[in-house]
Amino acid sequence: MAKIKKTTEDILPTLHIFTALQKYVKKTKARLHMPGHKGRYLPILQDSFLDCTELSYTDCLECPTDCILEAERDIANIFHAQKSFLLTDGATCGIFVMINVVKELGGKLVIARNSHKSVYNACSILGVEPIILDTIVQDGIIQQPTIENIQNLLYTNKDITALLLTTPDYYGNLLDLQTIYKLCKAKNILLFVDNAHGAFLHFDALYQNYYAGVYADVWVDSMHKTTPTLTQGALLHTNNLDITTHLLHGLDIFRTTSPSYLIMASVEYAAKYMQQFATDKINKVRQLLEWAKVELEKLQLTTYANSRTLVLSIDFLKAGYSVDSVQEYLEEQGIFAELNDGRYLLFYCSSETEEQEILLLIHTIQHAMYTCSFKKTKEQITQEVEKLQTIQVYSFVQACRQEIKYISLESAIHKVVGRNVGRTPPCFPLLVAGEKITLESMQQLKQAKHTFGMQNQLIPVLVKKS
Repeated sequence: MAKIKKTTEDILPTLHIFTALQKYVKKTKARLHMPGHKGRYLPILQDSFLDCTELSYTDCLECPTDCILEAERDIANIFHAQKSFLLTDGATCGIFVMINVVKELGGKLVIARNSHKSVYNACSILGVEPIILDTIVQDGIIQQPTIENIQNLLYTNKDITALLLTTPDYYGNLLDLQTIYKLCKAKNILLFVDNAHGAFLHFDALYQNYYAGVYADVWVDSMHKTTPTLTQGALLHTNNLDITTHLLHGLDIFRTTSPSYLIMASVEYAAKYMQQFATDKINKVRQLLEWAKVELEKLQLTTYANSRTLVLSIDFLKAGYSVDSVQEYLEEQGIFAELNDGRYLLFYCSSETEEQEILLLIHTIQHAMYTCSFKKTKEQITQEVEKLQTIQVYSFVQACRQEIKYISLESAIHKVVGRNVGRTPPCFPLLVAGEKITLESMQQLKQAKHTFGMQNQLIPVLVKKS
């Protein structure tokens, strides 16, 4: 018997939330409830008629008993989790929920230096002092903490409740979660993972065992980053039912009471779509990226070799080009990168990236190189590997609670930064509150197009009390 080929249309009958929304659209005659657009056609959102609120048959995210509950059960099954929770506030909400568990259980939290700003923000608000793992800078990128660093810190500090790591990171670096899991279990420490950039790994035949859910007690997937989901769609998962009460309490505090049904429906769709179709597509994109790297090498352009995700990081600065000029040229051709960090342009792909998009990128770069369309730069790369130098003057939580003032970057050298500051993206801090501002960090912030923690190029520093 011939095998019937499945299409994306076959997923639609399995979508509990989307089905409830369709039922709502067919039944409603008077929208005397939120949201304010009342389902009228919006030029910027053709499916606005599906956007609604909690009704008798659309369920309630805070205490689901119907379509949302069924969707979360299906999603948990797909991701091999004991329980999964829909988030419409992005992965940030999940980060706050995880750190709230530490607050409720007591004890210490260990985090990586390259943690997202939401990790630091949650620590500040909840009064959880983070113990930050040492790291190095290699090829211009802050690296993941080593197993040795993690082991030393876990075994030399008492009362550690949880270890929260980011894997993969923005550049595609992965951690050996299997070894880290064993270290945590030996010390009865919870393993939390910010898996914002790695939801697709669960469906990736090559790196499936690096997916956070294989080892973590709790992890968060930012579905919109790597799967076909509306922005802000995310999932919080757990395989440790002993802390479910704490997770539910955190969700009750931090999750919105006005969730977007469109976002929730898109998360459910993406999970079921990825399960059916993503593996072959991911394999094809990986092959295309390998071809792209070979073509770039012919142009004497190197890519970040340690990336294991579907990101192509091209080192234009090392080749002597102004990264800003490259970005400007590509955007004029209609090609938009995810990130310009001053050295690399990062091009984020997913299972939905089309072959012609990668071909267009490479052919456009080839044409620009042959026609000398990229501007040269005099900036030199001096060190390839260096230890990240930081000088902590105050504890993080202590610094966050002190008075600050905003001053120019040039006059801030050697002063103590009062709030976290860094580039956005990737949204992890160059300087953590309580640390001294160095010449190097000042220069990096000055070169950044977009930052967080600063105001009009002014940096927050602690006010010295007389």
